[in-house]
Amino acid sequence: MLTPDSGHSSIKKSKVSENPLFADRDYRLWALLHQTRHVIHEALKKEMEPLGVSPRQVAALLIIEAIEKPTTPSRISYWLMRDRASVSVLLDRMERKGLINKSRDLGNKNLIAVTLTDKGKRVYNRILNSEMIHDMFSALSDEQHQQMTGCLDILWGKALEVMGVPKPELPYT
Repeated sequence: MLTPDSGHSSIKKSKVSENPLFADRDYRLWALLHQTRHVIHEALKKEMEPLGVSPRQVAALLIIEAIEKPTTPSRISYWLMRDRASVSVLLDRMERKGLINKSRDLGNKNLIAVTLTDKGKRVYNRILNSEMIHDMFSALSDEQHQQMTGCLDILWGKALEVMGVPKPELPYT
C-alpha cells in the first residue's frame, strides 16, 4: 500500500490533472471508486488479520449466513459475483481452516451444503461486532449514505447489464 513517504509523494497533482485520462470525469470517478475499494479492502484485511481470515473469506462467511438454506457453492458463487471455480478454491481453504463444513445434502445427493462450524460462527460474530466498517462509513451523513447507496446500486446494475448478467435481488437492500 502506498504511504506518503513511500516515494510517491513527489507526484504533483498538476501532472496528474494534465493527463487527458484524468480530464475525463468518468475515468476520474472510476479511479476514485477503484482506489476507495482497494483502501477499504486493505483496511478490512488488516482488521481481520488477527482472526486469520481474508476479506474474501469474510464476504463468504457473511453470505453463507445471509442467504437461503441450503447454502450451496453455486449460491455462494452467485452472491459473491465470482466464478464457481474460484469459490470452490475459497471454500476449500475455509474448510481447511475449520470455518465451514461441506456435506452432501441429504435431500439431494448432488448438492453440497455449506454450513459454518463453531469456529466459523465465532469468527462471523467477531466480524459483525467489528467497529471498523461503522467507523469508516460514519464519515457520511445519513443523506450522503443514502445517496451513495443509490448511486452504487445504479452503477452496479448498469455494469451487470453491460456484462449481460441479470441483476439479483439482494438480501440486504
